[in-house]
Amino acid sequence: MERLKELIRVINRLKVNQISVIGNYRPRETMSDEFYEKLCNNEFKNDDEAAQYFFNTNSDNRNYKLLKKRFEANLINTVFFIDAKQNNFTSSQRAYYTILKEMAAAKILIARGVGYLSIELLERSLQKAEKFEFTEMAAEITKILKRHYGTRDLDEQLFNYYKQLSEHYQKLTQIEDLAEEYFVESNLFSSNNKNNPNAIQKFAASRFEELKPHLYNYTTYRLHLYTRLLQIQVLSTQNNMEQMLKACEEAIEFFISINAKSGIQLFSNRKALAHYQLRQYEQGKIAIKKALEIHVLKSLSWFQDMYFYLILCLHTREYQEAYNTYQQVVQVPNYGQIPNEISEFWKIAEAYIYYLIAIEKIEAEEDKRFKLNRFLNEVPEFSKDKRIRNVPILIVQILFLLQGSGKSISKQNLATERINPIEQYCSRYLRKGNNFRSNCFIKMLLQIPNGYFNKIAIERKSIKYVKLLKESDVEFVTQTYEIELIPYEHLWEMALDSL
Repeated sequence: MERLKELIRVINRLKVNQISVIGNYRPRETMSDEFYEKLCNNEFKNDDEAAQYFFNTNSDNRNYKLLKKRFEANLINTVFFIDAKQNNFTSSQRAYYTILKEMAAAKILIARGVGYLSIELLERSLQKAEKFEFTEMAAEITKILKRHYGTRDLDEQLFNYYKQLSEHYQKLTQIEDLAEEYFVESNLFSSNNKNNPNAIQKFAASRFEELKPHLYNYTTYRLHLYTRLLQIQVLSTQNNMEQMLKACEEAIEFFISINAKSGIQLFSNRKALAHYQLRQYEQGKIAIKKALEIHVLKSLSWFQDMYFYLILCLHTREYQEAYNTYQQVVQVPNYGQIPNEISEFWKIAEAYIYYLIAIEKIEAEEDKRFKLNRFLNEVPEFSKDKRIRNVPILIVQILFLLQGSGKSISKQNLATERINPIEQYCSRYLRKGNNFRSNCFIKMLLQIPNGYFNKIAIERKSIKYVKLLKESDVEFVTQTYEIELIPYEHLWEMALDSL
C-alpha cells in the first residue's frame, strides 16, 4: 500500500489532470481534437489552409502558431498512451513498446525518489528484453540495476549478477552498433557512388567479412539483420543473384528460428527481388506473398510489397490480378495519407493500369476515363535523379498518345507534336547504364511517328533498337523494378496492336 501511496503522491505532483490525450473521449471537444480529425481526413494541405479554417488568417498569425504548438505537445503526450494491443502489434512489437514505457516510467520514478517500484518495473522489463533479445534495452536496464544494488539496496550477490549481465550486454550492444554503423555507412557510400559498383562492392564486402564471425557466436536480431543486409548488398552489386537467393533463404531460416517476423518479411522481399532480376517472376510472386502474409497493419512496407506484387503480376501478364491488387490498395482507408515517396509510385502504376484498360487487357469494374494531363501534373519531375521515376512516366505518356493514332490524322499530329520534347529528353538523360533498356524502348516507340504510323515502316525502322533491347539482359539485372513496370517486349506488342 505504501508503494501505491507514494506513487499517487508523485502523480499528483506531476498534475496528471493537465495531460491531454488526442482521440480519447472528453465531454467537450477542443480545437486540438478538431485539428486532429481534420488532419486524419487529409483536409488541410498546408499551414495556411489550417490557419484560414481556424482563425480566418494565414499561418503567420500568433494564435495559429500557439494552437499548432499546443497541438504538437498534445500529440507527443498521446504517443505515450498508444495501446499496442488495440493496434494489433506482434508480440515482439508489444513487448518493445511496453518496455519503452516501463523504462521511461522507471527513470522518472527514480528521479523522483521512488526506488522500489521502479526497480520492480525494470526487473520485469529485463525479462521481456531478454526474451525478445532487445540487447540495447537489456544493457541499459542492467546498468541501472547494477547501480541500484551497489549504492541503494546494498546486495553484493545481485550486484555481481547484474554486473556480469551488464558487461555481456554492453559488449553485445557494441557489436550490434558496429553492424548497424557498417550497414548505414555502406548504404550512404552506395548512394554517393552509384556509378562505381566495384567500389561499392569492395566497401560493403570488407565490412561484411569483419562482422561475419559474429553470426556464429550470437543470435540477436539486430546483429543478423544488419550483417545479412550487408551480405545482400555485396551479392547484389556483384549481380550474383543465385547466391543472393541462397543468402536470403539462410536469413529467412534464421529469423524463423528466432520467430522474428519482421526479418522474415524483409528477406522474403529481397528474395523476391532476386527472383525478379533472374526473371523468375512466378517464384518472385511466391516470395512476396510470403512477405505480405506477415504484415499485420497496412504499414508503409505493406504498400511497398503490394506494389512489387503488382509489378510481378504485370510481368506474368496477369493483368486482371494486377488490377485487383491496385483496387485493394487504393481502397485502404489510409491510402490518402501515405508519403509522396510511395504514393507517386502508385500513381504511376495507376497510369499503366488505365492504359491496359484502354487497350482492353483489363476489364474494369467501372467506366472511368484516365486523365493524362492531370496525371502529368500530379507526378512532378525529380531533380535529384530524373532517370528513375521519369522513365515510366515518359513511356506511359507516349503509349497513351500513340493509342489509336494509326486511324486518326489528328491523333497522329498531336502525338508527333508532343513526342518531340520527349525525344530531346531521352537523348540528354537516357544513355548507357541502368537506363539502356529504357532508352532502346523509347527509341522504338519514337519510330512509330517516324514511320508515319505504318506498321511495316515502323518494324523496318525499329529493327536496330529491337535487337539492342533483346541483347540487354545485363542491363536488366542492374535496373530497379520501378522503371520497367511491364516488360518492354510486351509493351512493344501492345503499342503496335493499339495503333
